[in-house]
Amino acid sequence: MKKLFLTLSISITILALILAFLPMGSIALIPALAAVTFSLLAFKLSDTKTFFIKGLLGIGVLLVLVGLGKMFFTTEEVIIEKAYEEKMETSKKEALKELEELELDSIQ
Repeated sequence: MKKLFLTLSISITILALILAFLPMGSIALIPALAAVTFSLLAFKLSDTKTFFIKGLLGIGVLLVLVGLGKMFFTTEEVIIEKAYEEKMETSKKEALKELEELELDSIQ
């Protein structure tokens, strides 16, 4: 049973580590909390409290803190750039002018 929890803890910690650095919002908290839970269960069931199990538990706690920090301290804003919109409008107008010139040339 300890090996099962340890294996789950290792694999979920790796998944939580990957998701913690991707811009996916607070979804990294789910595997981080699962990693802490499985690490804690492996720690409780083990006879010898090894540094590896304590390290997994510590990494899981750090990942939970990183996930909470990302959730509370990052803001998601959509910035509309005026220069880009103006450039798109001018390119549309130029394209319409070119089409009108092509239509006039093809008629004559």
